[in-house]
Order: sequence, then C-alpha cells, then structure tokens
Amino acid sequence: MLRKGRKEDEEEARQETKVEEEQLAVDNTPWMRKSRWARKFAGKDLRAIAALSEKPAKEDKNLQTIWASVARVFQQHSELA
Repeated sequence: MLRKGRKEDEEEARQETKVEEEQLAVDNTPWMRKSRWARKFAGKDLRAIAALSEKPAKEDKNLQTIWASVARVFQQHSELA
C-alpha cells in the first residue's frame, strides 16, 4: 500500500508540472493566443522547459557566445524603448 501511495504521489507531482493545452480564461492573453504556447508545450514538463533557459556552463563556449549575444540584443532593445 505504501509503494502504491508513493507511486500515486509521484504521478500527481508529474502531472502538476505538465502544461495543459486548455488555458484558464485569465491566462488566455492575446499573446498566449497568438503564440499558441500552451498548444506547443502541451503535455511537456515545465521543469524541463525551464531548465533550457538556464545559463550555459562555462565549458560550453559556443552556447556562452550565443547567450551573450541574446543578452546584448535585449539590452539594446530596452535602451531604445
């Protein structure tokens, strides 16, 4: 019974981090409708998606270069606004 309970808890925790294709009305902003974000990521684990946005390791020079370039673009855009 304990094993079954732990498995059910683990499954529930996994389900809590998955993106639902159907958005709540308050989350269905014009940007969300246009980007179709919920549809693109439906069923995916939000933790895995969030991990992709973390700064690359120092050893990965190519990704570090791209990361710095993107940061410069955002910085320049915010200065123009």
